Amino acid sequence: MFLSDRPLRSVYRVIARDGHVVWFDCQAKIVRNRHGRPWFIHGVGFDVSDLKEAEEALKSARNDLEQRVLQRTAQLAQANADLQAQVTERLSAQTDWRVAPKNWPAPTLIWSNSRIRPPTICRNPFAMSRFTASSCGGTLMTGWTRV
Repeated sequence: MFLSDRPLRSVYRVIARDGHVVWFDCQAKIVRNRHGRPWFIHGVGFDVSDLKEAEEALKSARNDLEQRVLQRTAQLAQANADLQAQVTERLSAQTDWRVAPKNWPAPTLIWSNSRIRPPTICRNPFAMSRFTASSCGGTLMTGWTRV
């Protein structure tokens, strides 16, 4: 580098006598005499230990954040898969109620002994599945049963 007249720039790590690490950013250039021969080296060094510590802290924080993003992405993927399974299950159940299979029997009539009322037929398919007269509001309701 010195022979090409380009400045030399390097970062060095030095261990001090007390054991702590000191980082230097050094720049040097060769100075030549009027005949073009090297005369001396002119250079300067800066203590950049604080900058290196900040870079290490930033790397650590970034790695921690990357791990957290990967964990959260995995959690969200699992939650999405669970929700998709629920949607599929509910759409399947909804389709079962809209189209009754041919092997299902005719509606079953259930009478209530509580009060004498004119017979009513429940039109709520959810209530029909549970056979609860109170959810239909009448004493007579129609229910489906699977074979």
